[in-house]
Amino acid sequence: MGFGKDPILLSKPGLSPAGGAVPGAVCDGGGKRLYRRSPGLEPAGAVRENRRPSPAVPAPGEDKTHQAAEAHHPGGGLSQGNVPVLVRRRETEKAAAEGGTWGVIPKTIHYCWFGGRPKPPLAEKCLKSWKKYCPDWEIIEWNEQNFDLSAAPAYVHQAMEAGRWAFVTDYVRLCALVNQGGVYLDTDVELIKPLTPYLKHTAFAGFETADRVQTGLLACEAGFPLFREFLAYYDSAQFIRPDGSLNTTTNVKILTDLCLQKGLVCSDRLQTVAGLTIYPKEIFCPVEFETRLLRKTRKTVCIHWFSGSWQTRQEQEYLQKEAKRLAAERRSARRVAIGTRLLGQKGYARLKALLKGR
Repeated sequence: MGFGKDPILLSKPGLSPAGGAVPGAVCDGGGKRLYRRSPGLEPAGAVRENRRPSPAVPAPGEDKTHQAAEAHHPGGGLSQGNVPVLVRRRETEKAAAEGGTWGVIPKTIHYCWFGGRPKPPLAEKCLKSWKKYCPDWEIIEWNEQNFDLSAAPAYVHQAMEAGRWAFVTDYVRLCALVNQGGVYLDTDVELIKPLTPYLKHTAFAGFETADRVQTGLLACEAGFPLFREFLAYYDSAQFIRPDGSLNTTTNVKILTDLCLQKGLVCSDRLQTVAGLTIYPKEIFCPVEFETRLLRKTRKTVCIHWFSGSWQTRQEQEYLQKEAKRLAAERRSARRVAIGTRLLGQKGYARLKALLKGR
């Protein structure tokens, strides 16, 4: 499965009209910019400097390998041949060997907010945590105003027509990561430690369960091949099936299946698959998906609270019932295993019969 056509379709929200404010910037009452919500694509041929100088690396302007050229595609997107890889891997490895801590993933947090609804308290709390633990990072919100969806694949338009915006964000997050690099976070992901130490990787994510890779946190350098392949899924997929039913296959399943093809071992252990470093769930996803129990450890960096915004109320209720049923089955199986180990099969069967007859 190849990358397909140009994936990202962006307007120029950061270009300020004459005498006007920069659209997309969040300001306080005095006009002070608190953080940026749009990337500000430069005109054709413009050069954007890397915002992360390191003592081990020449300052911006002294070495052009630490700058990114962004060519604007005539059709409204970024051309595939000009994906802005911010740092050459060879230069990064050299910097690391000299004692630098500078990686290829830019200090940018991407998140999506489509549909125009006010943000709930949990989302506001999570955004606040990002600014607390990543104070020198750029935070970009992607929405209907700064992401041009007009030439997106049919899957995206069908999801929009169905009002299922969460599936629209599945496509948008990958566009942002493939073209610009950085870290994508769902708005129900709360940071409790900085993410900067993980920028040393080409790409990173984490397990959601022992057999699933989560998508609430995804990070990569621009142009990362595995995420290009992930993005290509949406070129041919249909959200509305011929029989009128909805294709609600989660991006978690799509990514996990792709990683399985590349050699993923479903063990909830640290591993690297096709350049993607996948951490145990205690690092980025300590909440049990089925039971919603929090199992935070001293190693935990963030908490994905699983607000389930992509589900309808009926789907949420059904999944909650299924989660409780599965949890009960697991507890029962655990009791059987312990009882059999202690008493043997016959002894455990005898005890079970006695308890049942009481």
